[in-house]
Amino acid sequence: MKNDNRPTLPSLLPDCLPLRAQHEGSFRGPRRNRRAHQETGGRHPHAAPPDRRQPILPDPLMKTLTLLLCLVTLSLRTEESRHRVFDLSDPNRELDLREQLKAVPEVEPTALDLETAEATFSYDVPNLLPDAKNPPTAEAIAKRLDELVKKASKKPVSGHVTFSLKPLSAVPTDRLQKIEIQLGLLDCKGCRYTAYLACTKVDGVENVSVGDASLVTV
Repeated sequence: MKNDNRPTLPSLLPDCLPLRAQHEGSFRGPRRNRRAHQETGGRHPHAAPPDRRQPILPDPLMKTLTLLLCLVTLSLRTEESRHRVFDLSDPNRELDLREQLKAVPEVEPTALDLETAEATFSYDVPNLLPDAKNPPTAEAIAKRLDELVKKASKKPVSGHVTFSLKPLSAVPTDRLQKIEIQLGLLDCKGCRYTAYLACTKVDGVENVSVGDASLVTV
């Protein structure tokens, strides 16, 4: 038997309208913002835009290039080492050493200490020892530096070599005694060099410097 007391669809519409309005207000937002959302692709107008940038290179290739760059940088790095210089006896000889080493592009003197006759040299290992298959030892580097310094200071006619490298002194500085000797007239490089050689042959002498005032310091 047909029940005539059931609510009809038109009678339910007025009750659904408030719920529909509440639903739209809770989830869809006010109508006044819909146009702005549509202009921004359905996103909030203050939201940050998505980052759609693509990498220039694939990750594996980028990692390979980075590794190669690191290896090249390590192989071309400049190294330094400190050595005693034979015949670094007076300020004029310091200038001579710097001038002669200009002909040796593999080596650059970065610091010279006349009081201790020590010099610091900077160099690129691949340029210094291009034929080395393995990383060179400190002894191999010192030997190559000595060869280049001797070659730069070799006299073209006589073949005499003035500058050469020696290992650093093993005697602590606080155990060395400084002695000054006033000699006769030493007004030329040859005279000062002769006095220098005579003093270096004395047992126990670590360093000799000869000043312009004929003052020998050992």
